[in-house]
Amino acid sequence: SSGSEARLRAWTQRKAKSLGYEAPGGREVPIIDRIHRLMHLWSEGDVQKVDAYLDDNALRRNELFRRVLQAIIELAEEGCEERSLLESISNHIQGKGAVVNDKQKKLEI
Repeated sequence: SSGSEARLRAWTQRKAKSLGYEAPGGREVPIIDRIHRLMHLWSEGDVQKVDAYLDDNALRRNELFRRVLQAIIELAEEGCEERSLLESISNHIQGKGAVVNDKQKKLEI
């Protein structure tokens, strides 16, 4: 960063083990960190880890998360790896839908 400008590093440059799991000062994890974590998980090819992360962080039903994800897709260059990954994740979320856990089932009854 310089002066009043800050620039976020590319997702490929953000490899901290805590990325998407914890934020400085105990604050809420930023949505961009969650998206970058999902991109790493997706690129590793483990759909079960992707689904577990989405469900553990209640991202499937999070409208703000979905809107930010879509905005980043639209800003990414057509045909680039980043856009392809993001579109795949978005399609996966839409195709799989929200998962209802046992606690939610009990509440709905």
